[in-house]
Amino acid sequence: MITSFLSHIYKGLTDLRSGLYKDGVLGSQKVGVPVVSVGNITAGGTGKTPVVDFLVNEFREYGLRAGIVSRGYKGDYKGVVKVDPSSKNPKRFGDEPLLLSMKNPLTPVYLAKDRVKACESLLAEEEVDLIIADDAYQHLKLQRDLNVLLIDATEDLNNYELLPSGRARESFQAVERADIIFITKANWCDDLHLQRVMKFVLESIEEYEMNTPPLYVFDFKIAEICRFSESHKGEIGAWMPEDLEKLKSEKLASLCAIARPDTYQQSLVEMGLVVAKSFAFKDHYYYTDRDLRQIESECQALGIRKIVVTEKDIVKLLKWEPKDLEVLVASVKLYPRSPLTELFKGFAKSNDLLISNSILDL
Repeated sequence: MITSFLSHIYKGLTDLRSGLYKDGVLGSQKVGVPVVSVGNITAGGTGKTPVVDFLVNEFREYGLRAGIVSRGYKGDYKGVVKVDPSSKNPKRFGDEPLLLSMKNPLTPVYLAKDRVKACESLLAEEEVDLIIADDAYQHLKLQRDLNVLLIDATEDLNNYELLPSGRARESFQAVERADIIFITKANWCDDLHLQRVMKFVLESIEEYEMNTPPLYVFDFKIAEICRFSESHKGEIGAWMPEDLEKLKSEKLASLCAIARPDTYQQSLVEMGLVVAKSFAFKDHYYYTDRDLRQIESECQALGIRKIVVTEKDIVKLLKWEPKDLEVLVASVKLYPRSPLTELFKGFAKSNDLLISNSILDL
């Protein structure tokens, strides 16, 4: 009853804030290049970081250079800062911005609580064609040219109750701000639940009397599992892939500190891997030496010689050198179920961006 009351108060506050922006009482600020905002309605776990990484690489294929701005959740930086991938310092920059920078070292990543200031600093120091604003769906101060809303296909629909009763940051009516919707992790739920999610989204759009935005469905798959080589520490993407068939015959452990650990563990099992022990910590958790010693001890007791971690976690484990335990990294990639060519071409055309001639021929 108390949580329901608090959710009601929270709804009033978030509705008031979004209404003030919608009515122009509070203003959104435009920056010098087109902005693509990526975000969600629920509190984490929809796959924002993989989607941002996907968009950076897709825009690169079209001959467009993107910069990234982010809040840098849990980073202890001050003011506005550019992420230095060589620092390997997740506590300063936050685990997700550091991961994005390490995976895309030629892509500038700037952090600030005020995303407008982050954009301004990025544009003053870098040459980019557009900016991707990570986790900015609620950051209404920043004007955006494409608002991408992520909906996690594995999410229990009851979780769209507002905090603290559910996991929603704001009322689902916020869907009306979306220019495009990505349904993520579609392969991690059964077809019936996916249909329920799609129906929920479409009925909400109809209820709020808005035009139906383009909707794309994505599968999230572990593309490969790589060896955490000492010689390649910090060079994400340069690690040597493991032989998956050989891994299937070994007893493994999994380790993660993400919002939805169940989906990660499920994906490993669905690959045919034998996960004898799973270690799950709260999202963005920073492992202590005691944690790591305990993990090593439990793995040793169970006769486990290899542990599989997420890319998001490996940036916090670069200094971990466990005894008799090999660290492997699971690399997740996105696979859209339908082509996005028209989306990117349309975005480029509407924002007067020149894209590669080879793409224009598609």
